[in-house]
Amino acid sequence: MRKMRAFQIAAITGACIVLVGCGSTVRSQVSAFHELDAVKGSTFAMIPYPEQKADLEYRTYAKALASGLTKAGLLETNLSNAKYAVLMNYSIDNGKSEISSVPIIGQTGVASSTTYGQVNRSGSFSATTYNTPTYGIVGATTRSDTVFTRQLTVDIVDANEKDADGKYRRLYLGKVQSRGAGGQIAPVMPYMIEALLQDFPGKSGQTKTVDLTVR
Repeated sequence: MRKMRAFQIAAITGACIVLVGCGSTVRSQVSAFHELDAVKGSTFAMIPYPEQKADLEYRTYAKALASGLTKAGLLETNLSNAKYAVLMNYSIDNGKSEISSVPIIGQTGVASSTTYGQVNRSGSFSATTYNTPTYGIVGATTRSDTVFTRQLTVDIVDANEKDADGKYRRLYLGKVQSRGAGGQIAPVMPYMIEALLQDFPGKSGQTKTVDLTVR
C-alpha cells in the first residue's frame, strides 16, 4: 500500500509539472530598442515583406499586431497617410530535446503513533497501533521533452524618411522569444504580441520577462 501511494503521489506531481510547464502560461523574453517619442495619436500602416503579401498566416498575425498597436493609442491607416510603417517577421525552430529531473514523493517516516487496546473477558489484552506518516521527496526520475523556440521581430520605420540608400529609417526594433512544448507558433502568437506591447514602446534597451496566463 505504501509503495502504491508513493507511486500515485509521484504521478500526480508529474502531471502538475506538465500542466505548469506546457499549458498554464506563456513566458516570453522581450527586448526593445527605439527612438520613438510619444506615440499616442500617431498613424501607422502594416507593411508585409514581399514574401508575405499572399500569406494568410501573416495577415492573421498582422491583424493582431495592428489591433494591439491601436489599443496602445496609435491609429491605423494606409501607407500614404502613415507616420510609421510596421513590419513583422516570425519563426519557430524544429525543437530540441531537453532532459529534466522530476521528484518522486513518498513516505519518509512516521510523525506519531497512537495505540488503542482493550482487555478481553478472558483477561488477555489486545492492541492496535496507528501510525501517522510523513511525506517528502524520496527520489527522482528523469523525463525528456521536446522544446521549441518561437521568435517574433517587429520593426517600425519612419514612413516619410529614407536614408541615402533609399531605406526607411528604423525607429523601433522589438524582439520576442518564447520557448515551450508546442510545435506550432499560431497558438502562442497572440501572447507574444501582447507581451511585446505591454507598456509600449517601453524603455529602450530593456529586456524583460513576461508571463501571460493562457485564456
